[in-house]
Amino acid sequence: MLRKTLTLLFTFLLLSCSEKSALSSLELNGEKVPAFGKTAAACEASSDQNKGLSVFKFTDAQKEAFYSGEKFLSLLLRFRDEKNDSSFKAGFLYDEDFNKNGSVKKEISGRNIAEGSFSAAGAKEVTLSITPDSLPEGFFISTDGKIRIKKAGFTEQKKGWSRDYEGTPLFAFTKTGGNADFSFTECTKDGAEDLIIRIAEKTVLPKIEITLSESDRGTYKAQNRVFLKIGGETFSIRIPGKECVKVFHSDSLIGKTGDITVTKNVQAVKSIFFKKEDKTLYDYKDAPLVPVKTDLGLITDWNREKWRCLPYELFEWDMFPGILFFDFADYNIQNLFLTRLAFFAEKEGYKGTLVSDYIVRTKHGYNAHDYKAEDLAAFFSLAQKTGFKLSEEELLLRKILLHNRIIEENGSGLFSPVRGSIISISRESSDSLRWQFVAHESWHGIFFTDEGFRKEVKKLYDSFDESSMEFIKVYWQYAPGLGYDITDSYLMQNEFMAYIMQQGLSNVQKYFLNLCERNTVKEKCPELGEYIKENGAIDFYNAGYELNDYAFDRWGLAAGRVSLVSRTD
Repeated sequence: MLRKTLTLLFTFLLLSCSEKSALSSLELNGEKVPAFGKTAAACEASSDQNKGLSVFKFTDAQKEAFYSGEKFLSLLLRFRDEKNDSSFKAGFLYDEDFNKNGSVKKEISGRNIAEGSFSAAGAKEVTLSITPDSLPEGFFISTDGKIRIKKAGFTEQKKGWSRDYEGTPLFAFTKTGGNADFSFTECTKDGAEDLIIRIAEKTVLPKIEITLSESDRGTYKAQNRVFLKIGGETFSIRIPGKECVKVFHSDSLIGKTGDITVTKNVQAVKSIFFKKEDKTLYDYKDAPLVPVKTDLGLITDWNREKWRCLPYELFEWDMFPGILFFDFADYNIQNLFLTRLAFFAEKEGYKGTLVSDYIVRTKHGYNAHDYKAEDLAAFFSLAQKTGFKLSEEELLLRKILLHNRIIEENGSGLFSPVRGSIISISRESSDSLRWQFVAHESWHGIFFTDEGFRKEVKKLYDSFDESSMEFIKVYWQYAPGLGYDITDSYLMQNEFMAYIMQQGLSNVQKYFLNLCERNTVKEKCPELGEYIKENGAIDFYNAGYELNDYAFDRWGLAAGRVSLVSRTD
């Protein structure tokens, strides 16, 4: 933290005392900003005038605009230096800094400032975001050269930088101020403590928002990655090819939020910011309704001690809005939420029915689940229409779906689909199975929500080798715990895709060859098992190759890999 003291020169104060403020050409919140002296009125600061210092005072309306709900906003200032060699400083003025007649007092001390230089920026224009301690009366800028103030505005509080904010480098500071480091390799946590929020008795640390620019992603086998350290942890972010934003919530980190250092592919990082966490994530009584939006690579080892409630944590896939992701504490809790729904949506002989609590307690649903909005709406509509008594867990699920507009109540008192789907896994599964379930169920989520992907899957499904298709259908129909309805073509296409895409492309053939050794295959279709072994499951690999290319080209994802973020050693 840089603590600076700025003393205004007596000669400047004589000028400001003898002249009233005049409206500058600088606009803020739809009004001209009052300024002291001709240089400030011209929206300039010059070392030739007033020792490089220009002072501005806000109107009452501009001061009121610093509030946004309960939050203080930051002031956004854009500077230009034609010679590209000046330094700049900026800070706020408060009520105690002004005399009763409106002039500036002789001395201003203990002032946190933001500063930097155009030569270090390598640009003729720079944008600063500065944050006040309390409601400010005005602001000042100073320079050792000549700079022009081109623009002013309001923005959310944050700490960090962007290489390209509306065509200029941006540095954002909290109320502690600091020095703009235009190397763009790190973002220190100094000042980030100002972004901590407190809700009830909980202290919520800032989130970290990292934006990757559009850049070369490489190949699916050797995808280009950005490597960075956050505190004591090292992460990598796979470059998807197009601009993307990744958010690291403090609850996903093993330790406390720390300094951020980019160690590889620095040029691919467009911005890094510490920001206040969303309060709505913690605005609940018994169970959270608002999902934590994040990359799936951070979900499986999310610190369970930091879950917002004991039975589950709720996420939303950042790459596909509307896909909700439940991580349940164990299979039993997951069953209470989703087993009846599993029988309703997929189980042969039960589809479209609401099974009893006895079946929910004694029959196996799945170890991981996925359901599209249409099935969710139909399930809750049937229960509503027939007066079927749902469990407390199912009623909570309905509440979550309504809150996130996965489904909505329609005029008839029933429910209609809106968007998206839900996915679930359990902490009771082994780590390796959790990763496989995440991949399998997440590909289902994409299938539910993306029409282009569904068309690609259908094309491959319709042209697939008949004997290989018969093999996998027999397995799905008779394998313990599955019992899929093989007459449902939508379900079959979805499962066909997910069983292929749940592991890396190099493991696809091995997976289906291993299925040939299962008792289900040996008892129900041994000749089809031999057929798959003879051709080495090559048809499954070929389909996987096509799907893998499609997914990598569109999203930077690949078979067995549905995340861009991962922890590294």
